[in-house]
Amino acid sequence: MMKEPISVVVGKLADPLEIKDEETGNGILIKDWDSRAIWSYLRLVHGRTIDDKIKELREKEEQRLEKEGEDKEQAIKEVFVSLYKPNERPLQFIMSSNNVQAVATMKHLLIEPAQVYQTAAQILGCSLSSSEGLYGQFLLENGFGGIKTGYQIDAGDLITRTAVRVGVFARVEMCFNPLSWLGVSGLGRFGVSSDYERILRIQKLNELFPRLQAAITNAKAHMGDLEKRVEHTKGVSLSSKTATRLNGSMCMAYGLGEKTIKEVMERYAQAEDKTQYGLAMAQSWQAQHGEHRKTPEGRINRVPQSLSTISGATLLIDDIKKAEAKARKWLGDQKSQLAQELASGKLP
Repeated sequence: MMKEPISVVVGKLADPLEIKDEETGNGILIKDWDSRAIWSYLRLVHGRTIDDKIKELREKEEQRLEKEGEDKEQAIKEVFVSLYKPNERPLQFIMSSNNVQAVATMKHLLIEPAQVYQTAAQILGCSLSSSEGLYGQFLLENGFGGIKTGYQIDAGDLITRTAVRVGVFARVEMCFNPLSWLGVSGLGRFGVSSDYERILRIQKLNELFPRLQAAITNAKAHMGDLEKRVEHTKGVSLSSKTATRLNGSMCMAYGLGEKTIKEVMERYAQAEDKTQYGLAMAQSWQAQHGEHRKTPEGRINRVPQSLSTISGATLLIDDIKKAEAKARKWLGDQKSQLAQELASGKLP
């Protein structure tokens, strides 16, 4: 089944279900809105201060719809109707089959991912590779002790969900375990450094080459530190409870469930050294070799990339005790039974 093509309409909303095309003056009917596109539009016309109001109204609508036995997904659309106001300045409506997938200002440059990869290949002097389950493309150049290192480049997408990102990438050659540093900033709450992530915000096409080149140079500067870090983590012992708290909290923070957490810990218990490095290898092994739930066509399976990033983040932890304390506190603040079990260092 082919994906529907993405189109961009520049204009203003005549009402919640019609865009007035800025160029032609024609009205373009909207079939449906993605919930995140609704949120983006309301932010752009009201400002970020509208966030609390959106949340408040959405919760009320969800409760009302649940009582009436209706789909709670409708809640954000009801909120949209109540908070809607026309945009004064033209916006970019990114659409697929008359469904609004995203909304962006005119300052947001929409770049085809293929163009980003072509530019990266030009900078690096060779073509890049891809691997199922990992974001974007990568190039492996150097290595040490059975680990190949290089770059991972995620070109983002035309619907503005992610920006262009560049980071260090590594792979354990014997078992092809991937280690990624794209997105590690999302785990900063556990004491993980975010130095390995580079996000580019490009507003003009002629900025692409120099900004991408600078990001690749920045990533390269971290590769020399990687060998020392790997050797260090091989000597940092972890108890079962510590490993469970660290892995459980990071997995939960990335939206991974009980099954995945258990599978990582089973691999750690059965096949890896009981060290910081061993936990990273268990996470990485599961990213490459684990059986992940099938993803509906047209959607991305985020589990392998998430586990690969969690593996990279595990290697970046400088102080295990502090990270464990932060993980335990974060888990204690969560409301689920799974979080409470993990906070005590146990698997359900």
